[in-house]
Amino acid sequence: MDYELADTSWVKDFIHNVFGSNSKDADAIMAKKMQAINKPFYKYCYVCENSKRNQDTIDYNIDNFEKDELFFQNPKLFNDPFDCFLGFSQTQLIKTLLVDTVRKQKKYTPEMRKAINTFFGDDSTEVLLDEMNVTEIRTTMKTIMPLISESFSSNEKERLFIIEILDLLMLDENMPLFIKLMTNKLTVVDQQAIIDIMYSNEAFKEYTKSSMKNPINDELFFDIIKRDMKLKVETTPDSFMGGGNADSFQFFDFFQMLLSAVQGKEQVPELSEIKKQFTEISNSAMQKSRQVISEQCRVTCLSERMDSPLMWSHYANKHYGFCLEYDFTYNIIKRYPDLNMAKIMLLPVIYSEKRPLLSKALADSKAMFQYMKTKKMPNEFIESMVYGLLFKSLDWSYEKEWRIIGLNMEKPVMKLPFPRKLFLGANIEEHARTRLIEIAKKKHIPVFQMMLSSDKYKFEYYKVD
Repeated sequence: MDYELADTSWVKDFIHNVFGSNSKDADAIMAKKMQAINKPFYKYCYVCENSKRNQDTIDYNIDNFEKDELFFQNPKLFNDPFDCFLGFSQTQLIKTLLVDTVRKQKKYTPEMRKAINTFFGDDSTEVLLDEMNVTEIRTTMKTIMPLISESFSSNEKERLFIIEILDLLMLDENMPLFIKLMTNKLTVVDQQAIIDIMYSNEAFKEYTKSSMKNPINDELFFDIIKRDMKLKVETTPDSFMGGGNADSFQFFDFFQMLLSAVQGKEQVPELSEIKKQFTEISNSAMQKSRQVISEQCRVTCLSERMDSPLMWSHYANKHYGFCLEYDFTYNIIKRYPDLNMAKIMLLPVIYSEKRPLLSKALADSKAMFQYMKTKKMPNEFIESMVYGLLFKSLDWSYEKEWRIIGLNMEKPVMKLPFPRKLFLGANIEEHARTRLIEIAKKKHIPVFQMMLSSDKYKFEYYKVD
């Protein structure tokens, strides 16, 4: 079933305006935001069933309802391990390496900048080859290839060799393999195909011979080497170009193979060390970002739906719980001081196939050091982090989720105007039902009982007198 999702096109600019230095248009920005949140939002709440109760059981969600509070969870406790934690792409480090190199050489021309951003994307840390046509790839790589070769080798002969092999891989018939290589998607069969391509090239064989003490011209000799390499890929995939996953970083392994052929070595230590450092930087950035998010952020999750069987099952304990309807268009700020912050930080979840990645601000060691020293996050850091907290996989799109994000909260709750409606789960038991109805009556909130439809896989409800 397809769901009409909330418009999220405004979210990034809104976050930038909230945390950026420009607040001149604050009233207009907030007015637009109020239009977006002018709808009911629903909070599914867990209640423990009788069969699992003991003397220490406390119905925290019922207590929060009674106190007009919304509880905020630590993201690390969410059931989706991807949720709220940004990814990290090592290709961003390659982009940074290329940009730093070309700047030092004073060659960062508009043409070079365009080529690098076309290949890597302006704001994303992903390689964008899947979104480019063959002509664009070839044109862009022609500009970048000399820079790439200089980054991996200072030897002119080796640089020319790298460019020649990249040219070979960008022929029409080899372009699918080149795209797989640059996006870390090579399978074992693909790696073996690259070996065949390399040994079909006379220049490659000449470079291989030049690295031998006693070069042999016999074609059978190269066939043996080629078979040995392909067998090695088959039996020990990690020894050649990784296992085809995102962390294998096949781009480095490819150049390791090329330079090993030129230099006559099993491994090129410099490249192995660079790859090791990149992996360490990646792991460190991921750990630090998780630490910051776990320490500084709390999230409460709402939905545009109150009739989702899956959400009643997941978040309301198999329909033993309840659901509250909230309205965030109130203006009674004096009585509920948390309401204004809730309005600002209430944002729709962005469902995507692509995981949000650490921005330069998060990966920047200076920004991270500044945070560790002062415990004050730079604005760019906060923007990237808040925006990243909104992303979830498309698999969760049925939830039509919105989130209120809390930063540096003294307590994990916000005191807000009481809900407009209370919905009781289809399986709710008498002890919880009685208490919830009593609380609702004191607050003059209408109560509705969920029930199974007699002829459809859906829920209906009726008002409780």
